[in-house]
This record gives sequence, structure tokens and C-alpha cells, in this order.
Amino acid sequence: DVPGRVDAAGKDGAADARVVINVYDVRGRLVRSLVDRRMQAGPAEATWDGRSDTGVNVSSGIYFLRMITGQERHTRKMVLLR
Repeated sequence: DVPGRVDAAGKDGAADARVVINVYDVRGRLVRSLVDRRMQAGPAEATWDGRSDTGVNVSSGIYFLRMITGQERHTRKMVLLR
């Protein structure tokens, strides 16, 4: 599992915000939607278990985590080793 922490408030200090966290492969294809909901400000956690949206274990490789909160967008590279 790949844990991660998010802060729904972001830098703008909003009371709450819609948070979207997705995992993409190196070709830019959506692999897994982890979060897509309105969240109250403050820390939260999201975990990816290495599976696709269909429940299939994905292969080892490089993946990208894309997080959108309010006006902020962040992308992080991850390496999944099986």
C-alpha cells in the first residue's frame, strides 16, 4: 500500500474543498480514482493498494499521483515494485 497525506484546505485556507486524487500510468491513462469528494479542511489519508479501478493488480512500474484541491494541483511520481 502507498499511503499519502492530503490537506483539503490547501494554501488558500478554505474551510473545505473538493479533493480529487487519481493514479495514472506513464502513458497518462487513469489507473485508479482514490478520492473524489468534498472534504473538510485538515489532514486526511489516502491509500493505494496497487490495484486498478477494476480490482486488478497493476504491474511494477512508474505511476503518477495527481491531486487537485481547490485551486491547487500537485503531481508526484511513484515507483511500484512487486
